[in-house]
Amino acid sequence: MIYDRHVGELFLWARSRVGNHAADLTAEVFARAWLQRRSFRELIQQARGVLEESTLKITGLPEAPRPHRPSGRVWQRPAQSA
Repeated sequence: MIYDRHVGELFLWARSRVGNHAADLTAEVFARAWLQRRSFRELIQQARGVLEESTLKITGLPEAPRPHRPSGRVWQRPAQSA
């Protein structure tokens, strides 16, 4: 259920940072989350950790360059239904 709710936004977030490697990053994040059974907020923290590890291995830089976004946010949390 958490996968269905968040895979799209997580994939878009990952694609904005790693481009063609977004599917791999997304899959790795959900695999780690499943194994560790964490909340969504911790899932995003895990995604950042995976991104940093991958970026460091690929580029030697601590973080992937980010495209300019006027809102300053890559994804918006969906509104909670009542």
